[in-house]
Amino acid sequence: MGFVSREEVQEYAQRPPGKPGYVPELFFIDRNRVIRFQYSGTDDFFKDQERNIRMQVELLLKEPVASKKTAHSARRKRS
Repeated sequence: MGFVSREEVQEYAQRPPGKPGYVPELFFIDRNRVIRFQYSGTDDFFKDQERNIRMQVELLLKEPVASKKTAHSARRKRS
């Protein structure tokens, strides 16, 4: 949880300029600070958000800790 400017979010989320974001916007960031999953307010993910959030967190926690940081481009975007 944190707060940054709209421009910083747009850049980090790799969202093209002018493409609107929807509330809520949920990012799952792994131990290497890589966005692994992201969902916007219009995604079906939010229809059962408690179950889906738990499932994503458990999936990420099961992964081994990497010794090297991975590139930001390694993420999988869901929209």
